Amino acid sequence: MLKNILYIAMTATLLVSCRKDNDPIFEDPDKRLIAQLGEYREMLISAENGWNAILFPNGGEGFMYHIQFKPDNGVVMFSDFDENTASTSGGGTWRLKALQRPTLIFDTYSYLHLPADPDGDISGGTTGVGLQSDFEFYFAEVKNDSVKMKGLYNGSTMTLVKATKEESDKIKAGALKTMMEENDNFLKNNENLYISFSDGKKLQFSMAGKTLSLTWVTNTDEVESISSAFAFTLKGITLKEPLVYGNNVIKEFLWDDVQKRYYVMVNNTRYDVLNSPVPIIPVYFRFGPGKEFTNITVNVPTLTGLPPAFMDVYNAAVAGLNALSGRTFNYFIITFTSPTEMTMRLNYRNTAGTVFNADFNYSVTWTGSDVVDFTFVSRNNNANTAGPGIVALTNYLENNQFKIDWASNLTPGSTALLAGFYRLNATNDYFFGVLGK
Repeated sequence: MLKNILYIAMTATLLVSCRKDNDPIFEDPDKRLIAQLGEYREMLISAENGWNAILFPNGGEGFMYHIQFKPDNGVVMFSDFDENTASTSGGGTWRLKALQRPTLIFDTYSYLHLPADPDGDISGGTTGVGLQSDFEFYFAEVKNDSVKMKGLYNGSTMTLVKATKEESDKIKAGALKTMMEENDNFLKNNENLYISFSDGKKLQFSMAGKTLSLTWVTNTDEVESISSAFAFTLKGITLKEPLVYGNNVIKEFLWDDVQKRYYVMVNNTRYDVLNSPVPIIPVYFRFGPGKEFTNITVNVPTLTGLPPAFMDVYNAAVAGLNALSGRTFNYFIITFTSPTEMTMRLNYRNTAGTVFNADFNYSVTWTGSDVVDFTFVSRNNNANTAGPGIVALTNYLENNQFKIDWASNLTPGSTALLAGFYRLNATNDYFFGVLGK
């Protein structure tokens, strides 16, 4: 009996052993991993025109790479990290390793290491950690001619897509650098950029480093903003995360090389990024009591474009002050000292050239966020002296209601921000000045 039991047990063991040798379910996982590494190696090397890669470090920003993997484990790269890396090829080495899963390692310093450099002056990130980028990636998904990869340590994302010969030739000829230069010129030559969709609302378009933002004012008078890291491409810029505004989903901004501007395509409709003569976000978010700017300086000889209606008031004040023993009107400043108080300071000089400040104090009544009424309260001794001469100006301030808004800076060579006071119900009657703190 015992002999039969032993025989049966040995037979079962032999059957299991045979199954392990022939059934792929029991195939050695190390062998499968090694085979997969070989497949990935062949895939990377066989792309004769190289790969276009988009890297988004965990610490922000985005970067494009054009990578050629060589059979000798060398690598040739271009990158939009800066204009030098975009126009001059860089080298390095690479290898594949089985670290629980197939892993691509760039094992010598290359353009791909720049965002990860702990020196903040090099990476543009925080000293000690850089942009929290990676140079070791595992294969997250391989599909057709694209590969999605994940950083082993910081979780950066990188997508590789096989490049065409045309794309490779263009990058090697400097097209990526050209796109970056076009972007710089666009931002330099166009202030107050915005994009507007079917609802007609203007969304401020702005870039800071490799982050793009759209900002707008809601119907409840609040400022909202959406942002995404981006990388340059030969077509424009591609975003890490789609920007969603209403029913508009934006994944990339395309470059129009004829009109020299960006545009997006949403549901087969083109929307251009345009520029405005004045900032997009209303001035009252930045100008007023307790805000970024609290005053404007109206120095008429330095301003261009003041309308005749206000110039009549100004000229009457200049002449009236001069009639007071030859005093000269220099300029005036309107300062919001609190939500309910405003001081108009007149700067003038006497015939000896001595400069005086005359302060006229007003209470302020607001209608909504941007309409004001001024009511005279008091004035200092210098204002007692100068007041009779500039009555045309003080009456103008006291007897009208004004809407505060941006003003276009038409003075050649000036980049100062201007705010204006526009008389309600009076076309082309307003004044403006340079915003100050």
